[in-house]
Amino acid sequence: MVLAKLLSAAALGTIAVALAWVMALGAFLILAALTGQSLNPDPDWGQLAGGWLTQLIAVLQGAAFGLALLSVPLVIGIWRVLTREVK
Repeated sequence: MVLAKLLSAAALGTIAVALAWVMALGAFLILAALTGQSLNPDPDWGQLAGGWLTQLIAVLQGAAFGLALLSVPLVIGIWRVLTREVK
């Protein structure tokens, strides 16, 4: 029962994220077409390379925090489902 709920939540979450990515890409393409900007700009690679490690650390910290925010209620909910008395 718990595994079925986890799998369905994972499937719906994956579909929602994929749909959000498609919508964001569509909005980006429409905005780029309306403003006439190039989709392939020439970035300053020297400036981008200096902060990549800082950006990576920030992303990993955000992912760890998000995982903690998701896992604590998940563990509490699974514990409550598995230990409750069937009436």
